[in-house]
Amino acid sequence: MELHEIERDAAVVREFLFAGDAQVVLESLKTGTRYAYRVKRPEGTEGCYRRGHWDDRRFVTFLLEGARPLYVGALYRTMGSWTFLNLSTASAYPAASPEVRGFDHLLLLLKFHEVSRKMKIYNVGLCGRCGQSLAEEEYRAGLHSECLP
Repeated sequence: MELHEIERDAAVVREFLFAGDAQVVLESLKTGTRYAYRVKRPEGTEGCYRRGHWDDRRFVTFLLEGARPLYVGALYRTMGSWTFLNLSTASAYPAASPEVRGFDHLLLLLKFHEVSRKMKIYNVGLCGRCGQSLAEEEYRAGLHSECLP
């Protein structure tokens, strides 16, 4: 898997991460450990209006090379910002696991329009909205120019 670092700007990271089909790799600068996630909108909900508001849910799965994705939790947008990672009994990881804590750390900083200096954020060369291959000049944003808002 070829990794491409995302621009270290909170607005760019947030747009990529919540676009609808983002595959993101977080790397700890302290340990060098990498964790890969997929943040995906539920199938068939693009532009879906439900229960009096736009359906702004994202499901987070943990990606292991050569294995099926493992469910981590769900994200919901409330009052214009994405909430913390909601775990359930279906979650493959407990809240104290490094897989969950790293992702939660990223979400918390994004709420305050910051990006952690303790981690690098990569995309895997696929658009975070449509999932198609990115051109080299699109790697830093993680989205095709036509998929940008």
